[in-house]
Amino acid sequence: MPRCPALCPRRPPYVGYLLGRRQIPPPRADPNPQQPDSPHRPTNHGFANNPATRYVGVFRTTAGANANIPASMAYQANNIRGQWTRAFASASLVGLGGVGGIAGSLVFRSQDAPQYIPGIWAAIASQLLLITIVCLLSVYFWASNRQADRGEKVIEGSAGFRYTL
Repeated sequence: MPRCPALCPRRPPYVGYLLGRRQIPPPRADPNPQQPDSPHRPTNHGFANNPATRYVGVFRTTAGANANIPASMAYQANNIRGQWTRAFASASLVGLGGVGGIAGSLVFRSQDAPQYIPGIWAAIASQLLLITIVCLLSVYFWASNRQADRGEKVIEGSAGFRYTL
């Protein structure tokens, strides 16, 4: 089967070899790009007209949102020295997660149905804030580790303690 550069994306040579051995045709371009829910390209699940597509988007979003809970708990627990300080920080993190649920009920209002634009933008803003805080803390932890390695700083009252990045 000949490869048409206008219809097929570029791929590494080994992929063509594997596809050729299995007689799998190359991916094709979207035959009708004007169709809103075309099965040939991904859609933005939050703004899709099809309820099933929106439901898939809910599952994907929930999986992504819940995956950050163990990661954030591990990030804060690894960078805190002391059992009681770590316990207080974990309890605060869980408690603030509950406050996030209350805030979610306030920004996803029934009068904004069915698209909930203010709620979606509030969720995007909170994720951008979270990314910014993690980046700033990572830079601070990196700088503190460098100072501790040079002997200029003692982190958390222990000369051997280093932040985990």
